[in-house]
Amino acid sequence: MEAVIRNFTNYIFIIIQFITIAALAIDKKITNAGEVLFVTVLFIGYIFLGKKYSFNVGNYIHICLALVVIAHSLGGKYFNLYLESAAFDNYLHVFGTYTVTLFIYSAIKNFMDISFISRTSNFLYVTLLGIGIGTIFELLEFIVDITVNPPIHNQQGLIDTNLDMIADLIGSLIAAFHINFNGIKLGVSRRRGTDTL
Repeated sequence: MEAVIRNFTNYIFIIIQFITIAALAIDKKITNAGEVLFVTVLFIGYIFLGKKYSFNVGNYIHICLALVVIAHSLGGKYFNLYLESAAFDNYLHVFGTYTVTLFIYSAIKNFMDISFISRTSNFLYVTLLGIGIGTIFELLEFIVDITVNPPIHNQQGLIDTNLDMIADLIGSLIAAFHINFNGIKLGVSRRRGTDTL
């Protein structure tokens, strides 16, 4: 059943993304279409690498990752919600950091089998992991603004960047609470045959 849900999610994701890319191209938003295509190719690459190396995160994280990309592509780039609503960017930073933190944590647990004696240490580790991921998001936005110089910059100024960092911190804390106090199934390592909780 887990494979059926994952495959269904993949098909729906690919359909939505390619419709979004086509709609952006028709609207002559070529820069946005290129960015959405790039993110879509990365996600498809993640799907194939997961199959090739027998690495799979749980369906919860997989679906959350797909939702983050769709929200960014369809909501942010096609419907211009980044411009229409300041709250959209903040909420997506919270959800995106939460999701990517769960994903990276799951990957680390799967390949390195890191464990902590106390929940406090693990909570701190996950929080700092999420903060680091959020910082990388901001650096990538800055690099894109400088190199690609899109018509509408990702970073609108210091206040925008600071609000993004606060949202990233909130997403990190939610991920840390979720991992440490909810017992979420992050994925299964096929090599070891054990849950990577």
